Amino acid sequence: MGCHTWFSNKLSSMPEKDLAKLKEITLDIINRQTILNVNGHDEWVKKVSSWNIDSEHKKKFMDEDFFKKRRDHVLWAKSVLEADSPNKDTLFNVFKEFAGLVFESTYDLSRMGWGDNFRVYGYPEGKFTNADDAISFLKEYKQNNICYKNKKGYCDEIGNIIIHFFNEYPNGYIEYG
Repeated sequence: MGCHTWFSNKLSSMPEKDLAKLKEITLDIINRQTILNVNGHDEWVKKVSSWNIDSEHKKKFMDEDFFKKRRDHVLWAKSVLEADSPNKDTLFNVFKEFAGLVFESTYDLSRMGWGDNFRVYGYPEGKFTNADDAISFLKEYKQNNICYKNKKGYCDEIGNIIIHFFNEYPNGYIEYG
């Protein structure tokens, strides 16, 4: 039984504040990468040996060539995020790889304050691309399957959230699952 409300926006319509936030989130993830927080290959091997993964993968990760290539790749990604004017496609690829909040043509807004602002249970299908359709759907949906704080069913607060979302993200969409 689904219970999440997902808010997304088109990459082509990303406001600067979201771009800055995604850079901050992704840079934090990269800075916490184990491979950047060890003193060389020997310390890396000690870390990897304690991981609970199959021996074939451990062997691959412990390889010195793997270590060097992976570390270089992570450092490259970090340099993309820290650049003054990075190429947006390259930047989006770094977001996809390291933060998992960016997809082919959209990005997830859950780290921007738009996630589970209200919940809709039952895995209803469809993406809602405007406030009128999203509100109409909820008004006709099973009211016991809609929650906002301690309230059951569609309420004005949910409508206000939806209207505010589409005012802020006119190229966004809402889906449940």
